[in-house]
Amino acid sequence: MALVPLATVADLAARGVDTTDTARVTALLDAASSAIREAAGSTISAVTADVTIPGTPQPWLWLPGYAPRDVVDVFVDDDAVSDWRLVSGRLWRACGWQAGCGPSNVSLTYTQGLDEVPADIVDLCCSLVAAGMAAAEEGYDPRRSMAYERIDDYQYGLRQGDAEVLSPMDLPPRVRASLASRFGAGVAVTGSY
Repeated sequence: MALVPLATVADLAARGVDTTDTARVTALLDAASSAIREAAGSTISAVTADVTIPGTPQPWLWLPGYAPRDVVDVFVDDDAVSDWRLVSGRLWRACGWQAGCGPSNVSLTYTQGLDEVPADIVDLCCSLVAAGMAAAEEGYDPRRSMAYERIDDYQYGLRQGDAEVLSPMDLPPRVRASLASRFGAGVAVTGSY
């Protein structure tokens, strides 16, 4: 399923980014959005999806994604069920989520994510696209990972390991951690006692 980018051409233009190369802009919007979503562990923007997740004997079933809502068409092993409630991003069903003693599949349709992408996420996406545009103009210069350059007795050093910049779409570890903390699924309970 193709997701709508987290920023638009109009968002880029409002920030002074040249949008005349529409193919490049479209590709970079998709790449930046994908990098942000991967780091966040969520689509961030609203999407309605059909999912199948493993059922458990426990009454609580965590739904994947950020801010799940509007659940419809719930099935346990292809049998429709309606004796459930959505509570704080989880489905509750008194008798649990298995049809018998063995493993079950729970299939449902629901919406998750935000109806409006937060302004800071739009800005992050635009910043990544702008960096991608600059890198493309420079031909994706291999010197982008340059850590230092000295003139007398010339030296040239590159970042290595985790510090190496492979792509303008690379998000720093602190940004990745912040996105995961803000939009990630968080802690899941795998059992009870």
